This record gives sequence, C-alpha cells and structure tokens, in this order.
Amino acid sequence: MGSSREGRKKKCELSDYVFKLRQRLQDALSLGIRLFDDKVKRWECADAEIQSHALRTMVAFIECISSSHLQHPVIQESTKDMLVALGGILQSENERILSLALTVVMNLVNRLGNYIRQYHIVEVVFSLSRLLPLSPSISVIACGVLNRILTNLGSMRTERSMKVWNALEDANTVGYISLSLLDYMFTTSSSEYFTEMASLLHTILWKWPPSRFSIWGNKTLMTKLGERLSDSDPTILICVLRLCSALALCGNGATKLLENEVILLKTSGALESSQVLDVRVEATKFFQLLLRSQEGCSQLASTHIYSIFRGMIAGMSEYRSSGSIKVLNGQFLLAKVACQTALTTCRAGCYHPKLWDLGIDSILLDVLVGNKNMHLYDQLEDQLEVVMTEIWDLNREIRCNVWDILGCLAVNCAQDFPQTAKGKTGCLHALINIACSVAHELLCRGDLHEVEPVLRTVLLMVFSPCKHISIQARTCMSKLVRSCGKEYLGKLLASLQLISKGISLQFLIVFKLYST
Repeated sequence: MGSSREGRKKKCELSDYVFKLRQRLQDALSLGIRLFDDKVKRWECADAEIQSHALRTMVAFIECISSSHLQHPVIQESTKDMLVALGGILQSENERILSLALTVVMNLVNRLGNYIRQYHIVEVVFSLSRLLPLSPSISVIACGVLNRILTNLGSMRTERSMKVWNALEDANTVGYISLSLLDYMFTTSSSEYFTEMASLLHTILWKWPPSRFSIWGNKTLMTKLGERLSDSDPTILICVLRLCSALALCGNGATKLLENEVILLKTSGALESSQVLDVRVEATKFFQLLLRSQEGCSQLASTHIYSIFRGMIAGMSEYRSSGSIKVLNGQFLLAKVACQTALTTCRAGCYHPKLWDLGIDSILLDVLVGNKNMHLYDQLEDQLEVVMTEIWDLNREIRCNVWDILGCLAVNCAQDFPQTAKGKTGCLHALINIACSVAHELLCRGDLHEVEPVLRTVLLMVFSPCKHISIQARTCMSKLVRSCGKEYLGKLLASLQLISKGISLQFLIVFKLYST
C-alpha cells in the first residue's frame, strides 16, 4: 500500500525542466497580467511582441505537461494565469497574434479535457465568441475551440451556467451564428464553416433553453434549414437534424417544427435505409422528441406516422442484420434509438394497429433470438438454453428495451386483439412463451438483477386488457409454476420479495392463484 502511494507521488512530481519552463512562463505573463483592487487578475498589455512572447512560452509549457501533472498545485496555478492571459490576448486585432492564440488555447483545452471544469473560463468564452464574425479562417477555429470548451464543461451548477450563458449573450454568440449559417446558405462558403457553426449552435441550444427562441422564431433561418435537409452531404444533414432535435426540446420549438411540413417530410426521408446510419440515427432521435407529447403524436399520426414506424422498425432490425454477433457501432446506436422511439409510441397507446400491421412482433422476436432461430419457440422446453444464449448475446440495454416494448404493447392492446392483427399471432405467441420461460429460468437461477425487466413484462401481459395475450401468458406461467412443486414455489415467493414492492405484490397474487 505504501509503495503504491509513493509511486503515485513520484509520478506526479515535476521535473527541473518543467519548473524551468514554468519560471519562463511566469516571467512572460507578469509583463501583461495586473492584479486589481478587487483581487482579480486581468491581462492589460496590447503590445504584440509581449503577447507573442507570452504565447510562445505557453506553447512550451503546455507541451511539457502530462495528464498526471494536471492536478498538481503548481500546474493548476499556472493554468489559471494562462487562461487569464488568453482571455485578454484573444481580444487582439492582430490576426497573426489571434492565430497563435487560438492554437495555444486549443492545445490547452485538449490537454485539460474535463479538468477545464475546475477553472474560471468566462473571459475566454467571451473572447472566443467575439471572434465569430471575423474571417472564416479565424472564425472556424474559434468556433471549434469554443464548442470543445462548452462540451467539456459538462453539466454546470446554475450559477456557473448563468455566468457562461451571460458571456455568450453579451457577445451575441447565437446571433452571429445565425447570420453565419444564413451567409453559408446564400453563398458558397465551405461545408466546414457550416458544420462548425452548426455544431457550436447545437451545443448552446442543448445547454441553454433561452437560446432556442431566437432560432425557431427566425422564419428565414428555419426555412433555409429545411432546404438544407436536401443536401447530398451526410455531414450537413446530421448537423441540421441535430439542430432540429435541440429545438424540439422546448414545447414551443416542437410546435414550430410540427408546423414545418418541409422539415417533417425531408426528415421522414432521412429515415430510409438508403441513408447512412448516422443520418438515420439523428432523424429517429428527432421524431422521438416530437412523439413525446400527445400533440406531436396527434399531428404526426395523419401524415407521417407510417414513415416513422417503418424507419423505426427498420432501425431495430439493424441489430441482427449483419448476420453475426458482432454489431457495428452505427447499427447498435440506430437499434438503440429505434427501440427508445418504439417505447415512446407504445406508451402513447394510440397507434398499435399500425405497429402490428408493420410486424412489430416479428421484429422484436428477430432482435431477441435472430432470424435463423425464430423456429425454436416451437420446442422451447428442449431448446431453452439455445434461446437464452441468443438473448444473452444482446446488449443488455437493447434486451431490456425489447422486454419493455413488449410489455407496453401488451398493456395497451385492445380487448379484441388479435382480430385487428389479421390472424398473424405466431410471433406474438413466441414472444409470450419466451418471456415467460426466460423469467421463470432467471428466477430459478436467482438472477434478480436480470429478471426484473422481463418479470415486469410478464406481469403486464398477465394483466393485459387483451384477453388473448392475458390468457396465453397466464397459461404459460401456470404450466411452468405447477411443474415445480410447492417446495419450489415457497422459494420462488421468497425470491420475489427482493424484487420491487409493486412487482412482488402483484406477482404474489398471480402465483397464489396458480398454486391453489
């Protein structure tokens, strides 16, 4: 234990070379930093040579800092001073100095990573924001650095968050970005210019709700964003879709988007399988946000709901589409977002006939066990281990989402279902039998962590208003429980006490019913 502490201490020790560079840094910074009566340090030197000298010493010092040094008091103190200096130097009107200062602040931000949250960054944020209206060569870099800073700040306490937002507001950051985006759309600026500006705006919209009004209230900008959804460049499409999703976080923003038929139509097209995976992911996220409200569900139902459901179901099927256990990151993310969207629509309880028409039960079964194994439910008692292995190959989040979707479908089904499903119930029966068998098997093993989501689904099926689902689930569970005997039943009931209270009480009723 002692040797481990000594090793960490030795690792964090600063070399003589670092102290030498640090002294040079402090000497250079002392030429421009002044301490005022309010005990606040500010950079007060406009001399280009002194600024350039200070920046060069920063470059050398930053290069010698390792990740193990970042929490060292000496490094922390020097970092505070560098940020003070950069906040002032970035207000220079000398383009050569600005270019060097941007390189320095970018290197410092990259080196600090999330540790930047420890420092006062408001002046740097303000100064970087003031650079956005300048030439594209300056504004693009400033935009990227500012976005990295705001992203690395993560979740902030209200007071600090307001200080950063006030700095952005004072510099009219959102206004400048709006003008820049419109400038790109009316001219032939580079796509990098658009994507950097749009990415920064997305970060701001996501973190600070007051920023959203000036975007969704700008009819010209919203019209142009809709037009950009026809762009052949996937990077542009992704940026625009992310902006729309950020606007949809607010009720008023979502309302404006629901009124914009161009954006809705083109985003529906972005769900198609011909689009790249990342575009489909962002389009699915966008509709997921719109479908959260009853108003969104109602407005989309009459126009785009089939397109949304088709895209959602196609996204879910991506998880097994490769035909192998190994799933690409893009496929996994799309399947995950599609499952979350399916949960949103299932909970609404209004469009289930459309979901069944599109084969939601077949897709859920495919995700669970894979297309090649969908016949196994006919011999489930003999093939349960094979089915369990297939299910366990699923990512746990996807697996839990599938159980939740099945439960939501069951609890919101109409009483006369499956007549509305045109008699196609084979996959539904398979899902019911598999869910009951997996819940039973997990309870036998005592795996209470894994059993909770599937157990909840079984309960929802047992108490489903749909007689067909309820009878099928009760029959299956009754058969499984009766085959175990009273001694097993006692152990089973004891295990259920460890599950959440609501589930335990309901399931006790069911099992007591079966045991009598």
